[in-house]
Amino acid sequence: MAYHFDTTPDAVKGMLEHWIRKGKVRRVEGSLCNKGCCQAEPAHLEIYEWVELK
Repeated sequence: MAYHFDTTPDAVKGMLEHWIRKGKVRRVEGSLCNKGCCQAEPAHLEIYEWVELK
């Protein structure tokens, strides 16, 4: 996301924290997939999900 919005990772985290507090985004806990598509170090990878209200 930081690359897409041409900003720093810390700025993106701040934006995501805003949406987490509002209940629109949640941080996904879990491990990496084993398909080899993730190029990031596991310690640096953070996954977020948009929450759809039904």
